[in-house]
Amino acid sequence: MRKNTQKVIIILLFVIFIGVLVVGKLKDKEKHSSTSSTVAVTKDKESTNTSDATKDEKKDDSKNTENKNSNLSPYEKINKKQGISMLFLGDKVLKASSLNEEDKIDSNIKKWIEDTYAIKVDKTTKTSDKGFVSSSLEDYNSLENKKYDLVVLCTGEFNLGYEPNEKIIENYESIIKKIKENNEKASIYIIVEGSIQTDKNFPTSLNNLAEKYKLNSIDLREDFVGAKAAQLTVDGIIPNEAGYKIYKDKLEQAITKSIEDNKSK
Repeated sequence: MRKNTQKVIIILLFVIFIGVLVVGKLKDKEKHSSTSSTVAVTKDKESTNTSDATKDEKKDDSKNTENKNSNLSPYEKINKKQGISMLFLGDKVLKASSLNEEDKIDSNIKKWIEDTYAIKVDKTTKTSDKGFVSSSLEDYNSLENKKYDLVVLCTGEFNLGYEPNEKIIENYESIIKKIKENNEKASIYIIVEGSIQTDKNFPTSLNNLAEKYKLNSIDLREDFVGAKAAQLTVDGIIPNEAGYKIYKDKLEQAITKSIEDNKSK
């Protein structure tokens, strides 16, 4: 009887011993699992922080690049093979309703710059059927984006005889000021329309504005003088295909000169 009791006690002690070992191993596993989980969480946090830091750095780099680009003139951008934005603002002469879209001044100039200088040109064109300079001012104010690198202004012919010269020039100057307020590096090309032959005050005032604000003036009156007007326009004002080619060629020459002049700076 005593021997049986001893055997039972031994067995019970053995079972208890095994139980203690099993419990100990389970606790070790839980501890190891907890440690691994903590390490994993820590690594995840480190990874997230690193990722966030990288994103912040990229944002900063992007902002710095954007700021650097905003300080460049359009010609510096072109020479550095960076894209530019262009605005064509004007009256029915610029609208060129008689031409196909690809033959119009704005489309031609966009394609010419892209093909010649291998850059992207983002073009916006706003023309008014009213044809007044005040209408072009309204058109500019209505634009969602008002910041452009190159701006071509072709308006004024249809004001003549309806408004005093001082009022026309006042509105014209307002357009120039607003363009410069939104981008002081913007380069503006003023076109003195070829059909303006009898009025002398307006072209003189336009050229004075160009000199005052250091703009590019393209005076086309000589190209359409006298009998040339009948050959180059459909009604004495709106150019035909040959007349529009003169507008395009003179604008190309002026832009080319500005780009080349900037290379030497």
